[in-house]
Amino acid sequence: MTKEEMLSFMEETKRLGSRLGLSRISELMDRLSNVQDSVPAIHIAGTNGKGSVCAYLSSILMASGKKVGLFTSPAISSENERIRINNIPITDNEAAEVFSSVKVCCDEMVKDGFPHPTEFETVTAAAFLFFYLKGADYMILETGMGGRLDSTNIIKSPLISIITSISFDHMAFLGNTLPEIAGEKAGIIKKNCPVLVQKQSDEEVTNVFRKKAVQENSDFHEVHEPVLISRDLSGQSFSVDGLSLKTSLLGTYQLSNAATAVSAARLLSIPDDAIKRGVSDTRWEARFELLRKGPLFFCDGGHNPEGAKMLYDSLQTYFPGKKIIFITGVLKDKDYEKMYEIMLPIAKCFFTVTPENERALSAEALAAFLSQKKAAADFAIPCSSVEEAVELAIKRADHKTIVCSFGSLYFQGEVRRIVLS
Repeated sequence: MTKEEMLSFMEETKRLGSRLGLSRISELMDRLSNVQDSVPAIHIAGTNGKGSVCAYLSSILMASGKKVGLFTSPAISSENERIRINNIPITDNEAAEVFSSVKVCCDEMVKDGFPHPTEFETVTAAAFLFFYLKGADYMILETGMGGRLDSTNIIKSPLISIITSISFDHMAFLGNTLPEIAGEKAGIIKKNCPVLVQKQSDEEVTNVFRKKAVQENSDFHEVHEPVLISRDLSGQSFSVDGLSLKTSLLGTYQLSNAATAVSAARLLSIPDDAIKRGVSDTRWEARFELLRKGPLFFCDGGHNPEGAKMLYDSLQTYFPGKKIIFITGVLKDKDYEKMYEIMLPIAKCFFTVTPENERALSAEALAAFLSQKKAAADFAIPCSSVEEAVELAIKRADHKTIVCSFGSLYFQGEVRRIVLS
């Protein structure tokens, strides 16, 4: 399979959309000899923080000398980065090799009367096959949506199931209440496999996970809250259960994510020195990431109300009382009204963009919505491209102004590329 043939195959599968369920991935993996059962797995679900916990835990396991497969989504800079070994993205040649095998099985499925797997299912299968062929010691799997019916949930006995914070997102698929959403996420809890849960804002949500753990005879563990020691724009120092740590990731919310990875690593009996090195070495793009200092320019993938609240808290913590120039774009099926209600009090203005996604809200529609919130001609300005938005935001800033790009992760990679170049 050439790279062009692989990309064509991926485009075809994208047209199938998102369809939850395990029947297609089960049939596909049967035809790939169920290689996913041969690599020890760590499974992570939740609304926000999944990717960061994956990054911390991958770095910790690498620091302990392990070969670590990492499967996350969506991509920020390149589709290849969704599948990594020791934080190195799969190459085009490697991807073409594993997707060739996946496509053969997909074609056979259709020939035998089965539905064609979706894009996410084919990528999941490719990740499983890649980690198996590369002899990974561990594979860390981030769910795509929910948990119970997510294609990553085909794994039978994870070493540990991790659940991050639960809030409202993907309600059309997962439910309209937090306990309903939690019930879908709890689907990754497997019989006799330990589960680790971040502190939740709603005790009823925690109880959903406790109950599921009891049903599955799984040991239930809660993440211990980290204690902040110091923070500035170079990083944050903190402790978890008496272990002193430092992270270069800046968001206030990252301490809880780091503490989650630390708790998981201890359940896996990883030595403390590897935990400390791993946390210190962790890098993760587009999560309150400082891209430049003149003016200060941040990039954050907060794309739902809880993500916006976390970004708001970080901005207020580092820059109390400052007004922010925002670059933003969002998908129209997100609860964007609540997102922007959170950010409006600290907004100097917005430059809006249209993310590269068929579900995107147009820059013009978003600017019109935001303009209703403040009677000022230049409060919300639609831009024809991300590059235009970045240029206008930096031009409008002075040495006292903060610029922050936030919203859909589908355009943060382009922001990073433009600003860093």
